[in-house]
Amino acid sequence: MKFVYKKPGSLAEALELKARYRERGVFIAGGTDLLIDLKSGLLQPEVIIDISSLDEIRYIRKDDDHIRIGAVTTISSIQKSPIVQSSAPILLKACKQFANPLIKNVATIGGNLVNASPAADMAPPLLVLEASVVLKSLDGERVLDLEKFFLGVKSTGQRSDELLTEIRFKSAEGLNCEFVKLGQRRGSSISIVSLALMFNLTDGVISDGPRIALGAVAPVPFRARGAEDVLHGVEPSLENLKRAGVALKREVSPITDIRGSAGYRKEVSASLLLMAFQNLGYACNNP
Repeated sequence: MKFVYKKPGSLAEALELKARYRERGVFIAGGTDLLIDLKSGLLQPEVIIDISSLDEIRYIRKDDDHIRIGAVTTISSIQKSPIVQSSAPILLKACKQFANPLIKNVATIGGNLVNASPAADMAPPLLVLEASVVLKSLDGERVLDLEKFFLGVKSTGQRSDELLTEIRFKSAEGLNCEFVKLGQRRGSSISIVSLALMFNLTDGVISDGPRIALGAVAPVPFRARGAEDVLHGVEPSLENLKRAGVALKREVSPITDIRGSAGYRKEVSASLLLMAFQNLGYACNNP
């Protein structure tokens, strides 16, 4: 495996390098996913562009009711952020279940999204936050809904001369939220199924949302809008959650692999939806 290593000193220089090398060059920050792909031969770039030291895209900021996170911000930094703790607790919960402390200290939020794994842990919480991503090139920048960013397994809407520089979303302070994940073991396990949930209650019924997103049960992480429709405007009762679980099982399209069968993943998806509500204190008793 031979490649040229470049370490730009600025975002502008990084964009110049990507414009020059395009598909022949890849960005690296934490490298927790990229290094695996390099070792396996899945990726064979001519140039690796190291952006891990670019403080221009390492930040967590709150502007009015919008949160902005730089792409090379690590998972551990996000987990420790007071802004995330108060304004995006769903993201905090996902960070707590992300890999292990060693990985968290180097893995970046941008890398987790750009890798475009169906099981990316940051994707479901950001989908329920209705996040968007900022993609920059020498020609300027464009903003793309995260839901449209994922095109397929290991495939995104990022162009060959672009760099994902920022993730944006509105504050979700005060909303009910939960993130649940099933893996073969705690720590560094890859999700068999993951689910993010966010909603608000008014007079006992679900009024804002709900928003439900899943990972590892389709070619891309996705919003489960059929299950959302079932729960909108109703009480979070056991009966209604079971109905939503039936709808959810129709929406997922999992594969069978060494971590679990397609049928198992379908059943787990519905179970995790119920678990998420029960973790928040709803539908805990039989009718």
